[in-house]
Amino acid sequence: MAEIATAVTHTITPTTDELKSLRVGMKTALDTGHGTEIERKPVAASP
Repeated sequence: MAEIATAVTHTITPTTDELKSLRVGMKTALDTGHGTEIERKPVAASP
């Protein structure tokens, strides 16, 4: 069980590069107005 738990922890824990990539992706999504449900819904609802 300990080996499985360790493997899961390592899989879930992102690396520094992954965090940077995620941050850039989120910033791009916010800048373009795409990428999240909250931002897409008003666009889809507008006539």
